[in-house]
Amino acid sequence: MATIRISAPSVSFARKVPTCGLLTHRARAWSVPLGQLRSTKACGKPSRHARVLRNIVKADTNRSTSAQPSDELISSKRHEVQTTQALPVTPSTCERHPSRLMLAGAASLLATSFFMANAPSAVASEVQLLTLAYSSEQVFAAFKMLDYFGTAIFAITGTLTAAEHNMDLLGALTLAVITGLGGGTIRDVLLGRFPVFWLTSVEYLQICLVVSAVTFVVRKNKTAAFARMFNNPGHSLFERCMLWGDAVGLAAFAAIGAHTAAALGFHPLVVAVSAMMSGTFGGMIRDVITNTPPMIFTREVYASAAFAGGLAFTLAHRHYHCHAAAAIVTFIVTGLIRVLG
Repeated sequence: MATIRISAPSVSFARKVPTCGLLTHRARAWSVPLGQLRSTKACGKPSRHARVLRNIVKADTNRSTSAQPSDELISSKRHEVQTTQALPVTPSTCERHPSRLMLAGAASLLATSFFMANAPSAVASEVQLLTLAYSSEQVFAAFKMLDYFGTAIFAITGTLTAAEHNMDLLGALTLAVITGLGGGTIRDVLLGRFPVFWLTSVEYLQICLVVSAVTFVVRKNKTAAFARMFNNPGHSLFERCMLWGDAVGLAAFAAIGAHTAAALGFHPLVVAVSAMMSGTFGGMIRDVITNTPPMIFTREVYASAAFAGGLAFTLAHRHYHCHAAAAIVTFIVTGLIRVLG
């Protein structure tokens, strides 16, 4: 005889049944539904005991198997609801800011209409004072210094992109040179200006290599205090410095590119495209190499700012009849649209 303990959700009892080969090693507690307790009390023969127990085990197994996925589904749904409720609801970029494309388009139209008509006397007098106080050579010498600065900023962005993709020093140097010099190289090739600018002015290449190497070493040095700004790109000071530096570099590249195309006698539309190529094509090639969506194809106001600056160059040149004054206007328009966008 073996003692088999039979339990139900609200009833638990034990019965002694004759041992057999099937039940000798299966003496354990079984979960019995309340509706089947009567059949267990009516059992008198060992064969009937075995049949009833098999039915009980089969019914209980089917019930537990069918209930288990439902319990798991309920618990998973409950976890999803709790996770969804715990997540902070942050407004999207479009909700926090107006449409950047609309802002860039409005700024471009404003700049175009501004220079198609006669410029206000205050602005015209300021630009004329700048061109009268400094010669064209001095103005473009200042733009060359701004061009150096923009090249350094673009080289930093290329190096940081290489570090994000776990590239070595050679990869960082390559992306820095491509980002800093790629736009001007494509511009000179398409305009037929040979040799390209950095082959005759080697200082551009030197700036890219030195700045990239320093940035790469500082970015990898976790113990340096200055490296915290590079290791945490979300830092507000870092973002602010890079935003203004990128705006200055883009404006300088656009002014130099527009002046290069205008000096070669190209169409005003080509002048605007040249300004856009000078400031954006280097970053576009960098993004293509790193398999990243190019920034000029997103909602970021970047290429449109340089293109608007190129249009402003042509209109300002028609008004002032001076390339230096037109370059100043291009620099201001491109920088403002980039920062405000």
